[in-house]
Amino acid sequence: MKWELRFPPNGREVNVWCDELPSEFIVEVRPPEPLIAASLTVSSCILAISQWFPLNNCQAALVGGHFQADESGEFRVAWPLWFADNVSASEARSGWTVGLPSEFRTAVEQGLLAEQHHPSGVLTLTVWAHDQIGSSPLSFRTAVQSLLRLIKQREQDENSVQQGAWWVNPLKR
Repeated sequence: MKWELRFPPNGREVNVWCDELPSEFIVEVRPPEPLIAASLTVSSCILAISQWFPLNNCQAALVGGHFQADESGEFRVAWPLWFADNVSASEARSGWTVGLPSEFRTAVEQGLLAEQHHPSGVLTLTVWAHDQIGSSPLSFRTAVQSLLRLIKQREQDENSVQQGAWWVNPLKR
């Protein structure tokens, strides 16, 4: 299910995919690496988030994947096999370029670590896309932070997504 959230007058656009992924942006991943000790038990899920702020530069990001819950006591992340530095212009789709620029990986890690509690399991980040001009480390940091909050949220239905308590606003950082 895909939900499109629009917030006038600033034109903020946030899309959320639950139980599906935007397949045109899927990349291969490496084996998972431990990131931090986990303290939460949540359900396994499939999620993706894109955010776009047409009136602000450097605020575009698309990230998503599968979270597989387990009882390991670790929060692990599977990163892309290759980064967007290796993609050609022909791999751009719908205004987005598939992949994560390697210089944004640190910002994504910071976004994941910024949350206080982490679920036990593996987050396999298979969906990545950026805008050549409109993406920044901040946009990916906040997008992945929002994704992690949505994973930790008990309900991932239309009402809970529409309420937006899970969303991290990059314009207020």
